Amino acid sequence: MGDTPHTKQLIKNVLIDLCQKQSFQKISVQKIAHE
Repeated sequence: MGDTPHTKQLIKNVLIDLCQKQSFQKISVQKIAHE
């Protein structure tokens, strides 16, 4: 089963979304730790 450009774009979007959520959580944890 070959990946279509659309599938690769979806996977890319999911990975970017996960990275953003992880960095957002890290920032939140840092803010809480500072308080």
